[in-house]
Amino acid sequence: MISGRFNSPIKQNNCIALAKALKALQLPVYVVEETGGGDFGPQTIIGLDTMAVMIMMVTEDYGAKTGSPYSSYFEVKYLIDKQDAENIEFLPLKMYKGGKWPPEVQDEAELRKGKESPGAANLKFLISSSKVFVDCSDFIYGTEKFRADAMAKNLEPDLRKLLKTSCYTVRIGEVAGA
Repeated sequence: MISGRFNSPIKQNNCIALAKALKALQLPVYVVEETGGGDFGPQTIIGLDTMAVMIMMVTEDYGAKTGSPYSSYFEVKYLIDKQDAENIEFLPLKMYKGGKWPPEVQDEAELRKGKESPGAANLKFLISSSKVFVDCSDFIYGTEKFRADAMAKNLEPDLRKLLKTSCYTVRIGEVAGA
């Protein structure tokens, strides 16, 4: 499952383009695809329930607690809760240049109250200092120039390796139509 902040149409289209590029490489992948008036909640739940690997498109605001129960904050929380019990792998991708890793996201409500960010705490907990991330900042994510095909080819070896260690490879492939 591709997890990312869909807080702009361009970012959503970038994630969909990456999913198509990964499918072209015969990799099972799931991404929420919804248009105006649609409900992305059920698709998000299906993706979380059936994923073998979460591809985390980590931007500087990824994992922030927003008003949505289907945000990247809750996707990360779900992964923390289920990772060990269900043998779910994850691949964090750094989609921005410079800055701290993992990002110190600011949650909307907590920022207004002057409190610590649960989103930042989730990312620090999940992405330990020994977890290797893939620097994808050169693929121009969040723009019309996003290079989905090149990024998919770059990620292919890592994803194939992670899928071999997961117990849900067939199940996610069936759901994703791969």
